[in-house]
Amino acid sequence: MSKLIIHIGMPKTGSYSIQETLFSKGQHYSYRYADLGVLNHGGVITSFFSKDPYAWHGHKAVGRNRDQVNAFNEQVRKKLDLIKSSKGDQIISGEDIYQQMDEYSLRGMRDYFSDAFEKVEVIGYVRPPASFMASAFTQLVKNHGQSKLDLEKVWPR
Repeated sequence: MSKLIIHIGMPKTGSYSIQETLFSKGQHYSYRYADLGVLNHGGVITSFFSKDPYAWHGHKAVGRNRDQVNAFNEQVRKKLDLIKSSKGDQIISGEDIYQQMDEYSLRGMRDYFSDAFEKVEVIGYVRPPASFMASAFTQLVKNHGQSKLDLEKVWPR
């Protein structure tokens, strides 16, 4: 029975550590970390399955135009097709799946993978709000020089 695990940990829950470990090993027991060419699959998955891939912040950050976004998603489709055609269990992991994908996009992802895997399981990690906010504020102080608590910036979405 082949299985796809989709990990959608919210920020500040150790997702990066999980991704780094799985990416560096490539395989953990019977599970392969899906080869999408990146450590964090969230952006790639979000871009491909989104109703509006052009709005994804990753494309905006590097200034991709519509043709470049379409070419990007075509490359993603080829990689996803390889994952679907490979035998065995796979893991996909990304924060943007949790943060950016709406119900339409999630259904599209489910439908896309349902014919290739006998079971698709979604695992999400959620951190208590107060703990999340404290960690987010610490990161803002440490990495962005934040000196005052701004609840809008640290409130979990």
